[in-house]
Amino acid sequence: MKKIFVTIGIALCAMNWAAAQEEDLLTTDDGTVIVPQQGSFAFGIDATPVLKYVGGLFSDNGATVPTFKYAGFYGKYFLADNLALRGKLRLWYNSNEAVTLVTDAGNADKQVENKTTTSNMDVNLIVGIEKRIGKTRLQGFYGAELTFGTGFLNNISYTYGNPLSASNPGHRPLSSKGGTTFLVGAAVFTGAEYFIAPGIAIGGELGWGIAYNSKGRGEQKTESWNNSSQKIDTVETGGSSSFNFNNFDGSFTLTFYF
Repeated sequence: MKKIFVTIGIALCAMNWAAAQEEDLLTTDDGTVIVPQQGSFAFGIDATPVLKYVGGLFSDNGATVPTFKYAGFYGKYFLADNLALRGKLRLWYNSNEAVTLVTDAGNADKQVENKTTTSNMDVNLIVGIEKRIGKTRLQGFYGAELTFGTGFLNNISYTYGNPLSASNPGHRPLSSKGGTTFLVGAAVFTGAEYFIAPGIAIGGELGWGIAYNSKGRGEQKTESWNNSSQKIDTVETGGSSSFNFNNFDGSFTLTFYF
């Protein structure tokens, strides 16, 4: 009989503890949970350019149209009310074309185009773990993450309106490729979020980390007129590697919790 009472007592204590945990979750007047809990998913974006734009509206300098260097997306899965796995995907690609008008080598009254096209790409995958502090609308967090990245920088190609010939000899570049880059790094971070509505939070974070960067071999192509024909030369350029410290890299975020 004593064992039964002990068992019932333990069960009641467990039920009271579970109920207390539920009561600890912040809710609205109608019972809607405001903050994340175990099993919650989250999706967010890096809102730094947008928030800078909004802030500029209230400054003497005015606001400029927000520009995004990176398209930054991230997600979280909560293993517990205060512990989450998180991942980020950062994408960056741009291509710029510059056009210059020059005189046609065969017709002085006509102009043709010389074009220079520059392209860049960077892809980063970031995975980490996040510990949260607080049960109010304002919650702090901290954690650690690993980064893996690849891409290329300053790939340049040139096209010319006037082809090389006996009447238009010369020596000029055709393309320049910098080689593929590779990055692996580790960082720690800390920040805070404020829940402006159930499941919607704005926040910011700061991070510090170290990364190893490697750049593969590239190549440069040039063309020249060799007496009676076009000659193309290709020269290989050297790669490089380095360790870099990223001190207090900051971002503003907008996150939706489900």
